[in-house]
Amino acid sequence: MSRIKRRSGNAVTEFCSLIGWEPSLVFQVGVGRHDETDCFLEKWPEVELIGCDPIQPSNYPGNFHQCLIADSFGKAPFYVLGGHKDGSSMFVPASRKRPVMEIHAEVRKLDSFAPGSNCLLWLDCEGAEQSALYSGRELFLSGVKMINVEMTGFPRVPNKPRPLDIHGFLERMGFLKTWVHTTRSCRGQFDAIYVKEELFDPRFCSDPASHRKWLQNFRR
Repeated sequence: MSRIKRRSGNAVTEFCSLIGWEPSLVFQVGVGRHDETDCFLEKWPEVELIGCDPIQPSNYPGNFHQCLIADSFGKAPFYVLGGHKDGSSMFVPASRKRPVMEIHAEVRKLDSFAPGSNCLLWLDCEGAEQSALYSGRELFLSGVKMINVEMTGFPRVPNKPRPLDIHGFLERMGFLKTWVHTTRSCRGQFDAIYVKEELFDPRFCSDPASHRKWLQNFRR
């Protein structure tokens, strides 16, 4: 497998090595091709993997739940893009250049899953990240130590959550933005790693504002 397909997984596992932390559970919201799972299992052979996606993946190496994670229950439309499964989402595509199939997916909240005590939450759900995070605010996020979330400043589809909204929610939940990786400048797209205060290491923080917040509010 090429390094570019593994770039997000490599970035997260390498960052965890830098701060000296290893998760016991990786919970993935949005699975797609799941190239990153190879990185997880190579670095952490005993880690538990749980994945959620409305589309059944091939050869997922963990416990898979075929569902959409959002802040509601029941069924919701999900739009599957032909030839680009990783771009499928709960949002109506802005362009119909590719064939689109609408399915109705089961919706579950993160809070419907038991929270792990040492969890890495991986979010790559094509605009559903904010709703997914809200769905875990009462219980699930209490066991999460690190979050890797994809954010897009200039999405192709309107009404997707803004990075600022996701960032504000995570700060209110006690997470600090500590690293950015896998950027795509034309869309203002990037992956951001957020950690709870006990994992924050100022030596490996690429966000000066988070460093300042840690000094003012957390450092003893």
